[in-house]
Amino acid sequence: MINNLQVIRPGYGVVEEGTTVQLQQGDTLRVEVSFTYRVNEDSRTRLVACLGDPKLAGCLRETEVLLPASPEYRENTAAIDLVTEKPGWVLHKEGKPPPGLYDLTVYVKDKPSVCDSIPACVQVVKAVGTMDTIMAIMPMMLMMMVMGMMMPMMQPTPKKPEEGEQEV
Repeated sequence: MINNLQVIRPGYGVVEEGTTVQLQQGDTLRVEVSFTYRVNEDSRTRLVACLGDPKLAGCLRETEVLLPASPEYRENTAAIDLVTEKPGWVLHKEGKPPPGLYDLTVYVKDKPSVCDSIPACVQVVKAVGTMDTIMAIMPMMLMMMVMGMMMPMMQPTPKKPEEGEQEV
């Protein structure tokens, strides 16, 4: 049922099957699914994608899919974007998922028995912000500032001329 995972971030593309997807807090994961169906008249259904336990509704997104009438089994595809920040992540107080390894589950809302799940396939890591970067380079910046203040005071002492030599 789950065909393709794609991280929507500059420089990141389609994820190969069997690998763990690494997301930063705030990234979007596009889940492409396919399924077969048969209905007598045009109808709609809702697909639900979830990171983590579907009962806890951690990162949960729904999309509506149009099902054209088909007396024979027919294949349909859909894409769901899972956003790992507010309002996508509803349980965590900051609105972002805590770092960790998550399961990915996709199911039909009307028939929860029609589902597909990939265990432990999405790893969420803490997003690196501006303050994290500044705090990491702060010790080096302080050392450079101290060196900048100390170096002018470290002038070499002039040599005293020995007897018989002239000062230059």
